[in-house]
Amino acid sequence: MSEDQAPRRPGAQPGLSSIERDVMTQSNQIAQMIVNMTQMQAVLNDLVIKEKVREVEDTHIDERFDRVEKRLDGITSLGRWILGAFGSTFIAAIAAFIAGGGLNLVK
Repeated sequence: MSEDQAPRRPGAQPGLSSIERDVMTQSNQIAQMIVNMTQMQAVLNDLVIKEKVREVEDTHIDERFDRVEKRLDGITSLGRWILGAFGSTFIAAIAAFIAGGGLNLVK
């Protein structure tokens, strides 16, 4: 019996052997896998780009925070200096008041 005369299974395509059908099925599966891999690669590339952008943003934010901290340190030291100056002036004023006889209750 030749291939054309071989009995066919129900649902079998005429003229295609089971090996050819398997090859076609696997070829279609491979093509779909390639499409899926391409899509996953695009998503992965987007994630890598977003991560690089985030790293640059984080570096920029860290630099800004460092500058703000330096400014706050400067303001804090200035505030201490001003507080010290007012405190010294207040103590000097009290001392001058006492030295001038300001605590003398009897006149």
